[in-house]
Amino acid sequence: MKKLTKILSLAALGAGLLFAPVKKASAEGFYVTADAGFNLDIGSNPMVVNYHEDSYLPCTDLNASLGVGFKKDFSNLEMGIRGSWINAGYQHTSYDVNSIPYEGPENLSLSPGAYAKLFGLVPTRDSIISNGVFLEYEADFMQEIFQDEKIKNPSNKLADAMNQTVKTGYEMKGKINNVWITMNIFGGLSFPIIIQMTDLGKASDLTLKPNFFAGYSLKVGLSSRE
Repeated sequence: MKKLTKILSLAALGAGLLFAPVKKASAEGFYVTADAGFNLDIGSNPMVVNYHEDSYLPCTDLNASLGVGFKKDFSNLEMGIRGSWINAGYQHTSYDVNSIPYEGPENLSLSPGAYAKLFGLVPTRDSIISNGVFLEYEADFMQEIFQDEKIKNPSNKLADAMNQTVKTGYEMKGKINNVWITMNIFGGLSFPIIIQMTDLGKASDLTLKPNFFAGYSLKVGLSSRE
């Protein structure tokens, strides 16, 4: 419940910023930004359990972020908070240790987090579209690992975890008035860490390992940055 409250608070703050009048920032200096969008990525399986049938499917998430940034020439540094509704894409094709059939995907969770992003964008001739490369760090907290969708109780998940991600890629931004549309392609590495293991996780010999991934995203938002 506390986790859901944090996500709703983040959404309210983001919505307030999105619908409030935005004052343009100077070409250099501090600015405020908020966006919401969709990610799709695929990579190696970061979880090792004693079910050899486990596989990794494309991972999707809907996310929103609220942050502040600093612009110097074409370079930008942003930091802020984020929230994601994550479909982690783990598919189990058989039965668990209690003979409960999984239909997958099995990891739907609301995850609050934080991010820091460094990027440089070069405007095109018409200055409406800019593009460049970025480097981003993300930390998402208390992701539920293997939560059964039919039986919602703490004893029916393997663990809670924190996931740290570092990714880099190519980004393109288009601006219509104060509305920014952002598309990017990326690759990276995530480092999941178990915060609390359940008895089911221990019985399953759960361990986590680094996960290589690649994907793309599409976001829409507002920014006081010019």
